[in-house]
Amino acid sequence: FATYAAAEGYLASVTIDGKPYFYKSDDVIREVASFDPVQVKNINTVNIACGPGAKTAGTMAKASPGSEIKWPYSIGPMLTYLASCGSQSCEKLDVSKAKWFKISELGLRPNGTWIQEDAARGFPITIRLPPTLRAGNYMARVEMINLANAYTKDQGAQFFPYCVQLGVGGSQSGVPEKGELVTFPGAYKADDAGIYVPNLFGSQSAKNYTFPGGCLAKIAGGTCSSED
Repeated sequence: FATYAAAEGYLASVTIDGKPYFYKSDDVIREVASFDPVQVKNINTVNIACGPGAKTAGTMAKASPGSEIKWPYSIGPMLTYLASCGSQSCEKLDVSKAKWFKISELGLRPNGTWIQEDAARGFPITIRLPPTLRAGNYMARVEMINLANAYTKDQGAQFFPYCVQLGVGGSQSGVPEKGELVTFPGAYKADDAGIYVPNLFGSQSAKNYTFPGGCLAKIAGGTCSSED
């Protein structure tokens, strides 16, 4: 499952198990009204779910448990969530009421650079769907958070979320725990540790970065408990 960014925050295509799906033409990625980021002052609006004015898409991309996701997008984390569409097709999903669970959170490499830089150089970033993920229809939410101005509340972090509609096959039965589910809007607050980072450029601050938006689901290798 691969994505390619033609510009900062722009999700141009996804490739799932070798099959490419392009923005607009293949109707798998929810089309946004603009490629502008969602500003921190707007994190409590529906735009934080799938991007500014995101429209429904009409097609489901086929995937399998364990399928690889390669997100390419420079300072800041990259987060990926899934939400079950239930028994309906995902074009009918109201993303503002969806229950999302985090399957990936990527930040700094051991050398101190952010993994987002791979995308800035044109390289995809690989994420794998949980290998025990229950078959069904899912909305995938991929997000880059730009922290370049997150040290100040006046400008703050910027959010670039996009949503991709997936149909996951197989016969697995893994589901997230209730305590791992979050909503967008709702998962973020402007003063969360991973969104307002006043000492981001200090010697240790980036290394101690706290990912926002709930914990990593156990079926994706997370260790949080339902009380988190």
